[in-house]
Amino acid sequence: MLLELEQECLEVYRRKVDHANRNRAQLRQAIADREAELAAICSTMGERPLHIRQIEQMGAILKEELKVILPQLEEMQKRKLERKKQFSDILEQMQKVSSEIHGSLEYLTMEVVDDSDLSIRKLEDL
Repeated sequence: MLLELEQECLEVYRRKVDHANRNRAQLRQAIADREAELAAICSTMGERPLHIRQIEQMGAILKEELKVILPQLEEMQKRKLERKKQFSDILEQMQKVSSEIHGSLEYLTMEVVDDSDLSIRKLEDL
């Protein structure tokens, strides 16, 4: 009877450890996904990547690390949308000027904003 109780306790303990390990792995994956998205946005905008991993060195728990990354990611997503709007506005202005110069809409080619390069340099090149 005592042996059965001990085995049952060990089984419960193993299940809890397995569950904790799965949760930890999911959090690490979520953090890695957000970091990759953040790095991609920074690259697209021609900006230096943010130093995210600093919190890890302070011994923070994974949930806290994720809480730190999410606002940075949201801010960069917002900045990317704003930059994309700037591109769209400039392209629209260029098309209007071209239309005025040529006197008709025949010469207009609708340019689409390239999401892969939203750098200031590209914006200035327009």
